[in-house]
Amino acid sequence: MDGIGNQTTFDDTNYSISAMNKSSMDNNVIYLFINNLYVALFFLLLAIATHIAIIQAVYSRKVLSQPNYHIMVNVAFSNIMLALSLIISTLMVLIKPKTTVVPFIYTLLCKIFVIFPFYWSHVAFILTLVLASVERYKTVIRSISQLTKRKIKNYSILIWVISLCASFPFLFTAYNVQSTCIPFDRLTSFLDIYYVAFIIIFYFIPNLFLIIIYTFIFYRHFHSSTVIINDNESRNDRYIVTRSIITWLIITILFIILTLPWIVTLLLTGITQQNSFQILNYNQNSNSCLRFFLLLAKALLPGNVFISPVIYCIFNPHFRSLFLSCFYYHRRSSQRSIQLSTIAASIASHDQSHSTV
Repeated sequence: MDGIGNQTTFDDTNYSISAMNKSSMDNNVIYLFINNLYVALFFLLLAIATHIAIIQAVYSRKVLSQPNYHIMVNVAFSNIMLALSLIISTLMVLIKPKTTVVPFIYTLLCKIFVIFPFYWSHVAFILTLVLASVERYKTVIRSISQLTKRKIKNYSILIWVISLCASFPFLFTAYNVQSTCIPFDRLTSFLDIYYVAFIIIFYFIPNLFLIIIYTFIFYRHFHSSTVIINDNESRNDRYIVTRSIITWLIITILFIILTLPWIVTLLLTGITQQNSFQILNYNQNSNSCLRFFLLLAKALLPGNVFISPVIYCIFNPHFRSLFLSCFYYHRRSSQRSIQLSTIAASIASHDQSHSTV
């Protein structure tokens, strides 16, 4: 009896220790998760500030008045909308444990401020990339009429109207599950057809078009560049066009890479007839790879908010001077202070020598 009692006490002790360790691990995971959310909020706010700076610079600087830069304004607006939807979604996760809000309010927030603008911004972004590729194509093929700023603005309005119509159904299908916003609660035959059409029309067809048109642009542009050009201004123009083409091409490639896991996630929801929340919390032992892939999609997709300012800063000197103006100002101020201190020291030594004499 004593042996059995001691064994039982030993097992209970091990169980309590393991429970304490599990609780400690869970607390650490929650702590790291919340800290990562605050870091994500900081970078999202920083991204919004950079996009606002881009918009302000395009409308205030004459050197950025070309049609190509007005397309960047459209990209900035779509990225701001995406960042705001991600910020609201993150805040909902952070304030959920601290408040008691009616689930209907969370669902309403998901519909209007998270899911709907998320899909709206995605469609607007990829259609803007198509517009940018067409504008670059018309620039390279000089025999074709160029896109003016007025045409760019008209096409931009059309893009936002099309993307609004494409994302409008999510105002009705979006749902909230444990402060997590999902595009639908359950799949229906309409949603199956809609998702297939959405993926084909707003992902595969635009990306195929972008690959084809950039291939043709590079062929025509660099094939014609083999001709010797004696005019320095023409060489400079060719360099500017080449730099712009590379800028848009890199943004397009990164967009395809960052959104591919998300598109595959949409396909998985159609195959499994479950939303992403159900997939992540169903059969956790056997679906670890699937859950990892879905989490990868959630982690990569917000990268679209940051890629365009970084690429602009690398390839465009105007935006580089805009983003690094504070650094340049600080460096110039330091140089001026050093020069002033040197002049003051020389004057002081000169006065001291005169007083000695």
